[in-house]
Amino acid sequence: MKRYLRYIIVFASFLLSLTLFTSPAMAGPSTSTNWEQLPNTTKQVLSPFEGQWQQFDPQKQAKLIKGAQRWLSLDANKRQDMQQRFAKWQHLPPEKRAELRLKMKKFRALPPARQQELKKNMRRFKSLPAHQKSLLRQKFKHLSRAQKLRLHKALKHR
Repeated sequence: MKRYLRYIIVFASFLLSLTLFTSPAMAGPSTSTNWEQLPNTTKQVLSPFEGQWQQFDPQKQAKLIKGAQRWLSLDANKRQDMQQRFAKWQHLPPEKRAELRLKMKKFRALPPARQQELKKNMRRFKSLPAHQKSLLRQKFKHLSRAQKLRLHKALKHR
């Protein structure tokens, strides 16, 4: 039970960090949600925020509720993966976090077809055996800037 509560607290912290770095343009409802109206499972996930819930603006509440619902829909393995990724994120230096946020912003600005293509390529890469991934990384590392640009253009126009 202690472990479960720790996971809930870690996830709730993750949700809070997401709300701090998301755009107000993604706003949700304009009316506040009363804590007592939330389903018990959602309250359990969001319990670290109970004391300050009424001070949150409606958009922040909506984002937290959506995140809690998403969390509750995940199976145990996915939750564990998410917790590990969040723990990794917490240990990154602020500069690296800023760099990753910028990359994600650029990715989200891409057309959906290009996003899907990149996701597909990443899945293909991840499915390779470790030695092949290592070889590809080494090859890419030793390419000149011009070669990298040509490769990028070739992949972009596939």
